[in-house]
Amino acid sequence: MMMCRTNLQRMFAISLLIILINGNLSDELYDDGICGRPKFQPKFVSEDNRITGGIEALPHSHPWIVLLTSSSDTEYKCGGTIIPSRELNRSSYILTAAHCVEYIAISEIIVTAGMHDSSVSSEMGRQVARVSSASISPEFKSNRRYDYAILTLEQPFIFNNYVRSACLSARHEYLKPRTKCFAAGWGATTGGYYKPVMEGQILRAELPSFPAKLRQTTLTVHSHSFCEDKSVFSTSYDSKINLCAGDVFGENGINNCDSGGPLICLKEGLWTLYGISKGRSLNHVTQPSLFVKVSGITSFLEEITGFTKYLKHKYLFFTILIIQASNDSEQIKDGNLECGLPKYQPIYEFSENRVTAGVEAIPHSHPWLVFITSKIKDDKCGGAILPSRERNSSSFILTAAHCIFYLRKEEIMVTAGMHDQSLNNEIGRQSADVKRRVINITYKKNKGYDYGILILLQPLKFNDYVKPICICKEREHLMPGTKCLIAGWGAIDGGAYKPIIKNNTITRRQTVFPTVLMQTVLAVYSNAYCANASFFSTGYDSVINLCAGDDLGEKGVNNADSGMPLVCLSEGLWTMYGIARGRSAFSPKQLSLFIQIASITRFINFYTGYLMQGK
Repeated sequence: MMMCRTNLQRMFAISLLIILINGNLSDELYDDGICGRPKFQPKFVSEDNRITGGIEALPHSHPWIVLLTSSSDTEYKCGGTIIPSRELNRSSYILTAAHCVEYIAISEIIVTAGMHDSSVSSEMGRQVARVSSASISPEFKSNRRYDYAILTLEQPFIFNNYVRSACLSARHEYLKPRTKCFAAGWGATTGGYYKPVMEGQILRAELPSFPAKLRQTTLTVHSHSFCEDKSVFSTSYDSKINLCAGDVFGENGINNCDSGGPLICLKEGLWTLYGISKGRSLNHVTQPSLFVKVSGITSFLEEITGFTKYLKHKYLFFTILIIQASNDSEQIKDGNLECGLPKYQPIYEFSENRVTAGVEAIPHSHPWLVFITSKIKDDKCGGAILPSRERNSSSFILTAAHCIFYLRKEEIMVTAGMHDQSLNNEIGRQSADVKRRVINITYKKNKGYDYGILILLQPLKFNDYVKPICICKEREHLMPGTKCLIAGWGAIDGGAYKPIIKNNTITRRQTVFPTVLMQTVLAVYSNAYCANASFFSTGYDSVINLCAGDDLGEKGVNNADSGMPLVCLSEGLWTMYGIARGRSAFSPKQLSLFIQIASITRFINFYTGYLMQGK
């Protein structure tokens, strides 16, 4: 693929040069705390899409993408990506393909960011800048595979909801074959490179058709062995600098005017730049797209931008994908329902935090949480809003059985959409009474089966502040080491946290409760480790339990956190894997104990009826 001029003879002369490139990747994330976090979430579509232009992107869900145009040539178009700089709230650097700037005067290039519909000149959020200089790969003249360049703008783009940078993959990072990634642009949706007609030994292309609105398509990364095959690209494929991606039908890929645009993949919850669009194979039946791989040019990026690893892994803010639900009968996720998709994104903090409650959560970034209180006692617990048959509401709350076992339904109050308890008029808050308590029948005999459902008298309506959590599959188990989130209004000091233990007797310190929602990151431990008999006085049953914590024993659930969900990112959706039960006072890491959701999905489905819908 390449820059866009609709002269077809010139297009194919250049395209054959471009189609010879290949790509590779890196290993650790370059993260400035802002990059890769769109306010408006990109959408993954899992069904086959037979249009080379894919589908229209959700407006501003790719805030890092820019369009390059010319002040003197209306047919010139290319893509580019805003990359991080030393300044955290802005950037003057655009990564693009070298062939996009090879034959054009730098003073003529216009860079437009924050755009969705190119036909609307007054579109909100748009920023336009001119280019002061272009830094082209020093190897490009002698080796066209090194097809990358950085444009430095005369004035920086200011980051907001419409304009942000993409994160950068790390040096020498390997991108696994079959990884699903995004390509996006305003390139041709038909014609051009896409399925040209072969007449004799000459390729004849149809006139390309261009969209006004940003399009995106999902591409699958191919193995280097596939991409290196001479039948795929007419020139050699160099895995040091190239990668290729496409689909089995040869329908999805980059096209005319997509050159320089990004290949973006989700890494550790952040949209990360792995490739720069270069060209597309005309020879192979699957027509794979060719990219320069970003992990092979990190030294060049650092030299020009001054942005290095010094910010890496300070903070990771998760962004969420909309993923079409699986047809697996055990799956309880639904993209239409928008479970696990908060408007306001949770923070993933990797820096050491020595407070049991972690950090204050971003307001309403856990819209599935509810606070369960008693109208006549001082009892406090948490819970999670479950999906239901109703698409825009739910009457079902999953919590710990011990939270509701000794309370009458009439005295229970459920509050959703809350962040700060001290504010009575907080926007988005909903409260509901309880119609019925459902406690697992095994709980009376075995307190280890500590789960129950509240059925509300009036449903909670879904909006930006109140949404359900996705539910993991039956028998789906977390790998040890998986990082997950726990949040709640439980004690931030005292209580279950670091009590005084003398002669096997626990003395609790005074508990301190926050008014705002707190969250922390916990790592899942193996069943073998959790089953240590000295850790949990009630015992640990791997069939129904899981445990998580941190190496320092500082983070975990505390008083009034019972019933809160342990949520982890799965296929781009926040998914519930556990319900908080308690915390070990005896283990050195003060592990938190959870009911394993994968073991109780049938119980959930029986009462909510959610899984059976549409079956």
